[in-house]
Amino acid sequence: MRNAEFMLRRRQRRSLGLIVMIMITLGCVMLSLAMGSKPLPFNDVWLHFWRGDQGQYNDLVINLRESRTLTGLLVGAALALAGTLTQGLMRNPLAEPGILGVNAGAAAMVVGFSFFPLLEALPRFWPALGGATLATALFFLLGGGQRHTSPARLVLTGAAINACLFAFVQSVVLLNARVLDSYRFWTVGSLSEQSLQQTLTILPWLALLLVLVPMLGGALNVLAFGENSASALGVNVARVRLMTLVAATVLAAAATAMAGPIAFIGLAAPHLMRALVGSDYRWLLPYSAFAGASLLLLADVLARWIIAPQEIMVGIVTACLGGILLWAVAKRSRRFNDAA
Repeated sequence: MRNAEFMLRRRQRRSLGLIVMIMITLGCVMLSLAMGSKPLPFNDVWLHFWRGDQGQYNDLVINLRESRTLTGLLVGAALALAGTLTQGLMRNPLAEPGILGVNAGAAAMVVGFSFFPLLEALPRFWPALGGATLATALFFLLGGGQRHTSPARLVLTGAAINACLFAFVQSVVLLNARVLDSYRFWTVGSLSEQSLQQTLTILPWLALLLVLVPMLGGALNVLAFGENSASALGVNVARVRLMTLVAATVLAAAATAMAGPIAFIGLAAPHLMRALVGSDYRWLLPYSAFAGASLLLLADVLARWIIAPQEIMVGIVTACLGGILLWAVAKRSRRFNDAA
């Protein structure tokens, strides 16, 4: 009886916490629309959606920021979910989407287009998505495919693929100075490159994934006990691994293609949320999605505010914040080991 009451109270707390995360994300959306080289009152942002676009100056400013905000919302949630899935797949809380080769694959494909001048006019999203997908397919094949394999082999496979692809990218950049300007976007990432029309084209597919991915939570909980134990409990390990890898690939590839290789969101969001809800992936996945969206929107606001009216690329801000987070985690782990 006490156990049932405890489980009910914990579920209620987590449900309430998820509502709080949604409210925080909505607040970050409002902040992203209000802040910039021309700060706007929150009341004007609220009235813009309440009364509709009336063509006033503030309405025009908000219209320009809508694409950036929507991109940040989608990219942050996608990276956080991809990071959480990657951590569940590798059973390593320090894993992140870049280990799948997504960033390197996207950059390699886009830079590789420099050899074909006629193709450079195409939107970068589709070649980036294709390159990220191919890199992850290579990761899947070299990492053991559907066979049982160790997390260590997956990590080493990802490191090898990233090293080879980035070596190719650096070689092309050094040989072709014209590519350098295009490559800068794929060095740190930015939310200002994607148009609203491009974002709306991707929105239905990405939104569908954001809704379906949390359904993998139960299987990932069982997989955390090890592949042999999961098989003994009736889980089809090969299918779960494949579904998790495909979902993480599409999410991370789409996010990277939209905004470039933004670092640490896929690592920081699930890491922070794990401290709140534990390692239950049924709750960790939705919590991480809202946390990732909020973190990226806040980082983008900070990127626009630091040297306003100019701005720095949001990937630089997330990298700095991620470095601070990793230092704090390492310090906390050292204190725990010393206490033990």
